[in-house]
Amino acid sequence: MLLCSLDTNGQPADNTANPGRAPIYNIEHFDVLPMAMGRVDFLQSGYALLFKYRDQSRAERGLQSFTILSLVPPTTNHSEVVQAWNSYDDYLNHLVQPHTVAFRFDLQNNPGLGGVCCIGSPIDDRQYRLVQSIGTPWAAAAVPTATSRTLFVISYVEFLPQANVEAGQAQLVLYGTTSRQANATNLASYTVLRQLDRPNRFAVLEVWDSQKSYNAWQSADAARGFAATLRPLLEAPMDHRLTSLCGTSFVANLGCAAP
Repeated sequence: MLLCSLDTNGQPADNTANPGRAPIYNIEHFDVLPMAMGRVDFLQSGYALLFKYRDQSRAERGLQSFTILSLVPPTTNHSEVVQAWNSYDDYLNHLVQPHTVAFRFDLQNNPGLGGVCCIGSPIDDRQYRLVQSIGTPWAAAAVPTATSRTLFVISYVEFLPQANVEAGQAQLVLYGTTSRQANATNLASYTVLRQLDRPNRFAVLEVWDSQKSYNAWQSADAARGFAATLRPLLEAPMDHRLTSLCGTSFVANLGCAAP
């Protein structure tokens, strides 16, 4: 199924001529074991490898943004890694780069880290196409200039396969428009993504000025009404992950430090 995404002018982009050239988003679920073995601190070592991988990837062709988002405390060992690429072809080229291959092997059996560091489960990658971006585009909003108070929310939405998935998608877009109109100074960016291999699954990326603003909106009538409208279409409850932007260091018991 080919989806309509938006070009740089905010107009529907034609992805049908060459789907390999359509913009693509990859989201990785990154979990590090919160433990140490011998002289190896898994969290410090695992995040050092992740920072190195991000920095090496930034020079690659077609990369729009590479963002590491860590769950807000008390969880400190889980991150969502969001990569935005100009095309699926660019993403596939990224997968075969030496630093990408080295990163994945080093996380699991690097002899220099005792051969056991660092993740508790394989990295879970999911690829998405852009449905619609409202407000500031994601690649421009997820930048190191974000303040330490900035809240990044990733919501995973799974519709019943037999339900009207297109109606559900329309509701996600409508809610984004409504949220942006009601929170013009608080909600900088709202992006709807649709998973490539499971078209009944979506990810919604939001960038808020603070968790206080986000929490206040969740209690508003419009937000509650949206949740009630969507509920009959869902395969599972929406999974909202509140995160902050990760910089270049990991602080014990606090998680990733802001840029």
